[in-house]
Amino acid sequence: MRIVHTEFLIQSGAFVASKEWADRYSEICDAIKAVEWPQGSGSFTLFDQPGKKRGQGNGVKPIKNLCMSHLVKCGWVCETKIDIATVKKPGKIDAVCTVAGGLLCVEWETGNISSSLRALNKMCLGMLCRG
Repeated sequence: MRIVHTEFLIQSGAFVASKEWADRYSEICDAIKAVEWPQGSGSFTLFDQPGKKRGQGNGVKPIKNLCMSHLVKCGWVCETKIDIATVKKPGKIDAVCTVAGGLLCVEWETGNISSSLRALNKMCLGMLCRG
């Protein structure tokens, strides 16, 4: 997979200017670039395959897993619940890395609006609780 554009929504504070951030950001970019579909093809192509049975078409899980496995090799931990000062803990974070002063989290999103909103809610809660 290739990265066409990166948009930073928030980029402030000492951490974003640190070598630690540059290293973690590089790991994230490398993990995304390592994703290929179909697996082993050396490229990334999604096929319009409506009506396929389970395991025969494109799938979020196998594509996400390729990215996550690369992050794990770099020391990240996947599928982690974190305490962000709420009464009820939100769902698991896709990938977490401990950095100076806290956690750096990655959520893999595919464009499903419900999933994207849940991920954004977790991230916003985490930022507000650290504030």
